[in-house]
Amino acid sequence: SPDGSDEAMASPAEIAPMNAQALIIADFNCESLAGYLNNDEALPRVQARTAPFNQVAQCLSDPAHPCWKDPVDALVLWTLPARQLPSFKAGCDHRPGATDGLLDDVDRFCQMVQQAAVRAKTVLIPSWVVPSQERGLGLLDLKHDQGVARMLWQANLRLADNLKETPGVYVLPAQRWIELAGARHAVHP
Repeated sequence: SPDGSDEAMASPAEIAPMNAQALIIADFNCESLAGYLNNDEALPRVQARTAPFNQVAQCLSDPAHPCWKDPVDALVLWTLPARQLPSFKAGCDHRPGATDGLLDDVDRFCQMVQQAAVRAKTVLIPSWVVPSQERGLGLLDLKHDQGVARMLWQANLRLADNLKETPGVYVLPAQRWIELAGARHAVHP
């Protein structure tokens, strides 16, 4: 052991369960993710199921929704900002004053997450990303209130800040995954 005692170190099975029940809630087709998780033979073995397509708000806010009928060890909540934040979508469409409610939209989303968090041991939320074809405003993208990059950074920071004290909820940096997969290999939702 690290402290020099003769006690044996805990095995991976003692640290994490041998099997984990995962629920994936997404606003895009996430069946391939469920397939990868179900076919990974590494421990812990994950048995993933998906919630109905694009029923994020319904699943998060309704504890009686059928997606919650079986126990959930891990909830993977993967969404796109333009589908969950009306002001983000309006900003991407360049509607004047559209982003005024961006942080309020994020706050409402976080409230739904916090309601659902009591139904899962762990909640994993990939940070919001935008498709590479969403060009934004180029040079002005971080300067202008409706710049896609600016809105995205604001939304992700608010998401992380709102949920940082919620037990078992983790916001994960998804942009790195997209970069590692590369534009030619990543299938963006």
